[in-house]
Amino acid sequence: PDPPLSDDLYRYLWDGRVGNAGIHPFVHAPDSDELGNLRDEAVWPHINHPDVPTIYPPVAQYFFRVLDVAAPTPRGVRVVMSLVDLLGVAALAGLLRKRGRPAALCVVAAWCPLSVMETAGGAHIDALGSLLLVGAMVLWVAPPRPFLAGLVLGLSTLVKPTALALAPALLMRAPGRRVTMVAGALVAGLVALPFLSAGAQLFTGFLTYAEHWRFNDSLYSALVAGGLTPRGARGVLSAAVLILAIVLPWRLRRSLASVAAVLGAGIVLSPTVHPWYALWLVPWLPFLPERVRPAGVVLVALLPLSYAAAWLERTTGVWVEPAWLRPAVWGPVFLLLAAGGAAGLLARQRSGAPQRGAEDG
Repeated sequence: PDPPLSDDLYRYLWDGRVGNAGIHPFVHAPDSDELGNLRDEAVWPHINHPDVPTIYPPVAQYFFRVLDVAAPTPRGVRVVMSLVDLLGVAALAGLLRKRGRPAALCVVAAWCPLSVMETAGGAHIDALGSLLLVGAMVLWVAPPRPFLAGLVLGLSTLVKPTALALAPALLMRAPGRRVTMVAGALVAGLVALPFLSAGAQLFTGFLTYAEHWRFNDSLYSALVAGGLTPRGARGVLSAAVLILAIVLPWRLRRSLASVAAVLGAGIVLSPTVHPWYALWLVPWLPFLPERVRPAGVVLVALLPLSYAAAWLERTTGVWVEPAWLRPAVWGPVFLLLAAGGAAGLLARQRSGAPQRGAEDG
């Protein structure tokens, strides 16, 4: 059956088909006349936003080309992404072992309903980016392999740029950080090189997404209602993510806890929060600082409620974000964050000394 709540996989198959035909998916939107000969009844009618060129970076594009050849059907894509999810669980088990934690904690990812829904059902590419990020951390922690870690991290950023926000967490006082940066930049440049002929159009789809998309946000709508322009609200939230990406690693002092906290903050502050965005966070739940971990778990548990909007569209033909959705998802999350913050303040008052945060494991 077709994905009941998300049709992104059809864009994956389309981008792969376009790329394998030697055409730039960054230059031509799916509804452009130049791509008319590639259209069919199985994929093309199901593509969302057919007037927008692809938003997916180069590593994702190469992956889509492989899917077009090896698994060119919705079911095939789901099988592949399910295998990617299982590889992510195995990588998480390796990371836990290297940090002296029980490998059995990988069940957090293996048994997470959201992960199953978004890979075996929605087949979202975020699972590949998350796998590469966890793999980079396996290579980065002791004994460190900074060059290899940088290569894998660079690949992750070109699946989706989520991992870019982690640069301060990974590079602050880290041994071999310069090697990691050079390796990441090197592989990113080499992988992106064949696409650079698209020029500024390389970013058309992504900038359209970044400037206009909004869904299930926690704070963006409140900022706009408070008087900020949409662009101003996005700027404020982007600045907040950047500040937290710098402050949290300094405050927590622990690399993996910082990675987990920054990933969580990026989701909380995003103007657009689809359930599959949490695929980046799920493997890091065991590493979240103890006082905010309940909020992370509850966020992952509640995000699928946002599918109510897709369900309403399928049944009524009209896209409507229910008025109850954002309070239902974000209310419990912010309550738990506030409770964790209050607990931290009480603990500091009782001890009389500042606390730097939980260890990685």
